[in-house]
Amino acid sequence: MINEFLSEQFLDYCEDQQDLSANTILAYQQDLKAFCTFLGDAYRPDEAERETVLRYLRYLRKAKCLAPSTVQRRISTLRRCLHWRRQAVTGAPSPFDGLHLAFRKPRRSPRAIDAATLQLLFAKDFGRIRHGRSFSQEQITYLVLKLLIVTGLRIGELTGLNIKDVFSQDTKIWVMGKGSKERVVYVLNGELLVDFNRFMEWRRANAKLSDHLFPNRCGNRMTPPAFRKRLKLLSESRNITPHLTPHQFRHSAATMMIENDADIRIVQRLLGHASIATTEIYTHVTDLALQSAVARADILAWVIPEQRSAALVCAEGRKSVRSMAFHDHASDSHQPVARL
Repeated sequence: MINEFLSEQFLDYCEDQQDLSANTILAYQQDLKAFCTFLGDAYRPDEAERETVLRYLRYLRKAKCLAPSTVQRRISTLRRCLHWRRQAVTGAPSPFDGLHLAFRKPRRSPRAIDAATLQLLFAKDFGRIRHGRSFSQEQITYLVLKLLIVTGLRIGELTGLNIKDVFSQDTKIWVMGKGSKERVVYVLNGELLVDFNRFMEWRRANAKLSDHLFPNRCGNRMTPPAFRKRLKLLSESRNITPHLTPHQFRHSAATMMIENDADIRIVQRLLGHASIATTEIYTHVTDLALQSAVARADILAWVIPEQRSAALVCAEGRKSVRSMAFHDHASDSHQPVARL
């Protein structure tokens, strides 16, 4: 059916003829390796290929208890490999011909980071860059976090950047995203731009040693798994549970832009989504907005006439309190402001 030799041929085809990205090739390699391992442990020579596929599907769902999205990806990789085998190698029909498989994937809302957690994370100016002579790994970590939430980049896109990808006085970053699609993101926050300018001066001064933008402790390119580990340790040091992930900063960037009335197509362009349907998941109603809407509606007060006048009095009271709070905040200029 599929062995290691055919798998390698298929991967060469994907890389050489289809020009797929390195991440896609790696995912295909992992998926096919998992299938070959299954086939080697539970091979049945008299079994029809379609039955093998269905047995593998049950194995992924029941024995391995994998997430529906992972199951779908592994089956999709196997389907594509067998389709290639029919066209390029044997001409034999694919066991997927006429086979209709359904995958129930729960629709989950993006896990954005709440404002209180972000303020805790960036409190006391942790990681602020004071000069451009050298940069600690802690400073680089915080700079990456701020760039993640400002640009909405994927962690793989950010760690894959090179020095030459930053231009226009360090306000623009050229990104090669999924599907080899190019886009430009912007660094426009004044305080962050000052830090980024100093960092870029340092990196350009050391460009002969390496051209990657973000170095690790050994001077090599920082990798996504290594940064995820850094963020996990940082979360633990700040008592943030559950620990944060780099992708949550991307979710937060999109969610905050939507909440601040950014056009959804602008957000789509910023995130590099091929379909606007993917971006629309960020238009979900936030808990804060939902609570505010329910409080304003106060349905029970309108159903029970006796409570209506009390509700109106409370509403006026809330307006008065908000007005007082606004004037107090405006006059209290020495209060710290969280800068993200």
